[in-house]
Amino acid sequence: MRSPYARVSSRNATQRNDPPQIPVAALVDGKLANNNGDDYRDARSSALQEASRIGFAALDEESRTLRLAVRDY
Repeated sequence: MRSPYARVSSRNATQRNDPPQIPVAALVDGKLANNNGDDYRDARSSALQEASRIGFAALDEESRTLRLAVRDY
């Protein structure tokens, strides 16, 4: 029996039965470039671009922290 890693890593990412991929990075980039949000923003909130920078920085920091925690486990 092959390991789960071998089964996953050997899959072709473009198999016909795979669901279509959503280009999240391109969608977010386009919205930020055009300053075009999807919903209501409280006037007291940071501008869309600034709020996005804060959110992405938080995600980056959390992913780095989790990666270090897993590595040290």
